[in-house]
Amino acid sequence: MTYTLPGAFALEQRIMFDGAMVGDVVDATSDGDHAHEATPAPSETARKEVVIIDPSVKDYQTLAASAPASAEVLILGENATLQDIADLLAGRSDLDAIHLITHGDEGALILGGERIDSSNLNADTLALIGASLNENGDMMLYGCNVGADGEGQGFIDQVAQLTGADVAASDDLTGAESLGGDWDLEVNAGFVEATAISSDSYERVLAVPTVTGNPASVTVTEDTASNVDLSAMAFDDTDGDTLTVTLTASAGTFSTPADGAAVGAGVTETLVSATQITLVGAAADINTYLDTASNIKYTGAANVSGTAAATITVSANDGNSNDLASNPTINIDITAVNDAAPVLDNSKSPVLTKVAPGDQASAGDTVADIIVDGSITDGDGSAVEAIAITSVDNTNGIWQFSIDGGTTWSNISATTGQVVDLSAASLLLDSANKVRFVPDAGFSKQATFTFRAWDKSTGAVGDTPDTTNNGTTTAYSTATDTASVLVTKLVTGLGGADGLGETVLAKNGTAQTALTSGSLDDGYWKVDVSSVFDAGFKVGDTTYSGATDFYIGTNGYVTLGHGNTSFSGVDITTYNKGPLFAAFLTDIKLKASSTLNADWSNELNGVYVDTDTVNDIVTITYFDVGPYSDPTSFESREGNDIQIRLSDAGDGNFNIEYVYADVQWSGNASNYAVAGWTMGDGSTYGVVSGSGTTAVKDYDTTTPSKTWGVTGGVIEGAVVRDTETVDGSPTEAPADVADAPPRVDPLAISDDPVVSEKGTDGFGGDGLQTIIGADPVGDGLGTDGLRTVIGNDGAGDGLGSDGTRTFGIAGPPESGGFGGDAGGFAAAGFGGNGGFAAGLGGFDGAGFGGDAGGDFNLGSGFDAGLGAGDATDGPLGANGEELLGPDGQPLPQSIGEPQASLQPQGRTSFSQQMAQNGVDGQLQRHLQLLKAAKNLAA
Repeated sequence: MTYTLPGAFALEQRIMFDGAMVGDVVDATSDGDHAHEATPAPSETARKEVVIIDPSVKDYQTLAASAPASAEVLILGENATLQDIADLLAGRSDLDAIHLITHGDEGALILGGERIDSSNLNADTLALIGASLNENGDMMLYGCNVGADGEGQGFIDQVAQLTGADVAASDDLTGAESLGGDWDLEVNAGFVEATAISSDSYERVLAVPTVTGNPASVTVTEDTASNVDLSAMAFDDTDGDTLTVTLTASAGTFSTPADGAAVGAGVTETLVSATQITLVGAAADINTYLDTASNIKYTGAANVSGTAAATITVSANDGNSNDLASNPTINIDITAVNDAAPVLDNSKSPVLTKVAPGDQASAGDTVADIIVDGSITDGDGSAVEAIAITSVDNTNGIWQFSIDGGTTWSNISATTGQVVDLSAASLLLDSANKVRFVPDAGFSKQATFTFRAWDKSTGAVGDTPDTTNNGTTTAYSTATDTASVLVTKLVTGLGGADGLGETVLAKNGTAQTALTSGSLDDGYWKVDVSSVFDAGFKVGDTTYSGATDFYIGTNGYVTLGHGNTSFSGVDITTYNKGPLFAAFLTDIKLKASSTLNADWSNELNGVYVDTDTVNDIVTITYFDVGPYSDPTSFESREGNDIQIRLSDAGDGNFNIEYVYADVQWSGNASNYAVAGWTMGDGSTYGVVSGSGTTAVKDYDTTTPSKTWGVTGGVIEGAVVRDTETVDGSPTEAPADVADAPPRVDPLAISDDPVVSEKGTDGFGGDGLQTIIGADPVGDGLGTDGLRTVIGNDGAGDGLGSDGTRTFGIAGPPESGGFGGDAGGFAAAGFGGNGGFAAGLGGFDGAGFGGDAGGDFNLGSGFDAGLGAGDATDGPLGANGEELLGPDGQPLPQSIGEPQASLQPQGRTSFSQQMAQNGVDGQLQRHLQLLKAAKNLAA
């Protein structure tokens, strides 16, 4: 049943409202005390219903008068919320229906000017509202289009769920039929029993203003007052109210009209502020006004450009607290104009990824990777990483570029053998394009190209414009910078601007770090490397501090505990100042002021240090260094590239690697470079083969990398490795002695032994391993030989016959070898059947032993025993109960484990190498005793 009460309230109505609304409501009711009453039929039970009205609805008083006589009418205050409704209903219960009269939109109520939809419904608040209804209570929602389409149905379903009520809503305009509205609530959730309110006297609809056709974006020109084209927008207000449309810019300024100016055609445009304009008039008039794009002008913020550089927010109000259901936002795209050239910081000098000598297919670097972040700025706005290449150094190779990610490459210039000026035809490349250098065969140094910054306001990738006109308003920076690449086998990427180390000791003839003592001619730096070598360096019985005892010399070496300020042909074999590790010890010249150094001096020439705390490696690089004296008489005038790399192995143990990336000269006219190490006691040392001769000039091909290990204070054997397999990655430390005995490196033994492996036909016949030492005369085993050792005769058909280890010491000069009569070695030698059964006379008649398996004595003149209780045939001391040293004292019985206390003294690098091949350290001592015996016999 529909109650129609035209004009006024019935007396029976109970009307409640916020205090601010009292006067209006009283006026509305006083006119209609005797209007048509709506009285329920006697047979019907009176219903308990509440009508709640949002006063933002224009002419809400007419709607209040249309409520059923039995209904309680509640008028909300301004800007009311759902919580305000819940508060008004507090204390009320067992209601049959709640009628809520507000504006609406598809799937939403517009309450107090705010949109309420499925995204912001509050479950607790709606539960309070629902608690005022009885179990069959209904909620009637009168806003226009609230229940329209699927979105509307979903909204009322959610309201029903949260309130526990049956809900009805309109899916079209609600209100006056003349405006296309009606009072039917066509959509419901649940079984709705209540009858909808209607009013024949209400001449409006419960709709808010609308706008359609708003563009996603508009385009304007940088730093220019540009038209804002909003012609596609269409505002509408069904009630025909006067609209106030507001345009608000997030940045920039509106330049028209003058404040408060009337523009005619029923529209007044007002410049409220630099960023806000209002348009006041009927919806149709505003639409006509916006059809002319020039009516709205906008200027972006200074030097700002790009997509969505700013936004315009559109809002509208019909003068009755009714706003658009949502305020659209329009992006402003600002087209850049080139009114300022980019600025390039030319102090960065970027470095490309190194290239190996002869590499014809390197991957190259992108422009984005080459450009140092922040080195290009642009007053026009955001800078881009793009360049114009203005020259290339094709003297020793050719520079190439790729615009397809490296699939195809083209020459930047086809001219080779010189530096090519491209200023009149500069190559344009952007951040994704690649550049690489392809070196000539045999070239190993640095190549460069120069470039300007390009802001991309004109030109395209691959173009070759003339960039001699640059700066001001052009697309090219005034400044140029130089990018470089190293063609080298050096380990690079080590930090610092040049990729050779974060600490620069000397560069281009100038000390960048103050020398501790001496000069760039002959001096040293004390460098703190304790961040890597926190346990220091243990050499011999001394531990040197990584903080205070590490010295880098100007002449290609590292020392521990001391430095050198002079060079006069240092000889590793006699050096006695302390530990020294020399990759290329010679008189190096680092002063660019010398004309001798001029031919190889460049911006990177010098000494660098890198401290890698992640991989525990310190790298010293001597890059492009020359000799003190003119090398013209014997070699190239190009510089050498050499590295010393020290890696921490813990507990004072460490490894040393020398990297010979490029060796163009071997030393000074009178002194060739020396390479190796020394304990600094004047006698214990190791050298690289060819050290001290012209052969050092070939180290970059014959010995590209050399590694030494120091374990337990003892310098272990060397392993030669090709840098091509390790270049650019952390150096691998050589295996510890306990893990795997180091193999002998022929290049590391100073007296040049010959090593044969199992299966050869050398001495010892098919022996597991045979080492034959230096024979100064060279006329046969033992003849005038100083040292000869034959070990591991495993097959039994060679010297030593069936002995698993036989050690022979050659006779003194002019002796006949093992079997001769000279020198007191009159017996049959060391042979016998499995042990040391045969005697050797000459030592107080005691001989060198006796039966196999018995005690083996040096005899009464030596007061010592080599072995006791040798229970089985076999090697010296094998399965023995004990080994006795001098004066009968026991010796350790570990086999194959070098003992620091028994390391050779004197010039004994050969005996040391025996220890490196697994020969027992004690046996070395025995050999020394035998050598002493031989000397006595002589």
